[in-house]
This record gives sequence, C-alpha cells and structure tokens, in this order.
Amino acid sequence: MFSQFAYGATVNMLSCCPGEDTATEARFVWHSDSDSCLLFCAKASNPAKEYTIVPYAKKNKPVAFRSADVAYYKYEAKVSDLEPDTEYIYWVEVGDEKFPVQRFKTAGTSGSFNFLWMSDVHAHPDNPGKMTTVELLRQDAEAQTASSGGIDLVLFSGDAVKYGSRYDNWQQWNGSPAVTNYMFAMIPGNKEYYYTGSSTF
Repeated sequence: MFSQFAYGATVNMLSCCPGEDTATEARFVWHSDSDSCLLFCAKASNPAKEYTIVPYAKKNKPVAFRSADVAYYKYEAKVSDLEPDTEYIYWVEVGDEKFPVQRFKTAGTSGSFNFLWMSDVHAHPDNPGKMTTVELLRQDAEAQTASSGGIDLVLFSGDAVKYGSRYDNWQQWNGSPAVTNYMFAMIPGNKEYYYTGSSTF
C-alpha cells in the first residue's frame, strides 16, 4: 500500500537494486505523488550519520496502469561510495515526513555469499496466502544461513504478480520483507505484462 500521512503525501514501491559494482553501489526506485522527494541512506550500525542521495531521474507518470488511475512521479537514484559487506538503511522524506525505513546489504569483495532465489509468486490481493508463503520461505532461508551471515541478496526470476497491469498486485508484492529488507534483483516474467483479468499481453 501507499504510505500516507495526514497532509496527503504518498511514497510507494521503494526498493533497492544492485549497482554495477555490488560491493560499493546501489540503485533505488520509488513512486510518489510528491515532486520533491529526497532519499536518505546510513549505515545500520550508525543511523545518526546519514547522507542525502539526490534523485538523478524523476518522471511524471499520470496514468500507468489499466486497473485504476494511478498518478505518481517515478524516482530513480543511485549511490556509489558504499562500503563492502555492510548493512545499510534507507528511507524517503517528503518535507518533514519520514517514510518507513528499509534495509540492504552490500556485497563483499571475496569469499562466498548467500542469496534467496524465488519465482512465480503471482501476488494478488485476492489470495494473500501467497505472500504468507513468501514470508515463511524468507524466514526459513534466514534461519538456515544465520551462521554464515544471513541472506545477502534476493534474486527473483519472474512472475512476482498475477497481473502486471494491476497496481494493487505490485503494492502487495512490494510490502513483503523479502523486497524491503534486501538488495533485490528481478527478471520480469510473462505475468508482469498481463492485462487485468486476462492472460493477454
């Protein structure tokens, strides 16, 4: 769902994706109805020492989905001076309002790493059990990798949602801790392109 405050600003679909060098770079995307968002980032171990990441792209998207009139600005940002093998937190602010904090971890420069690979969730508000399953899988993967540092990256190989044209499908998917607490790499599947209520592209 959109995160919303009394005065009406919204921020949605915030996620962190790998940069070209996953040890020192990260890319971020999000949607908002505000044209003046800022992204903030800090080490999880020292959240008071934050710095601002200025978006490098902002595109007004007045009508994006066939299932509803969804108006938003699509923001993109990147940072290239991160420390390897380090957990970071990040969040968006609009004016004086701070939206929920999310997490990611940069890659190390040598050795092994753990990743969670998922596919074919088909997120849809009419079937919330699918996202419950995703969360149980994530918790199990974290438990199994706890002795070796936990999950470093989530890789998703398609069909995150049931109908890609429905914004509520993406809202449900993006609310998952499997998306909001990891660096996330996603490959689109056929369902990401499906129109509402059908399997035509």
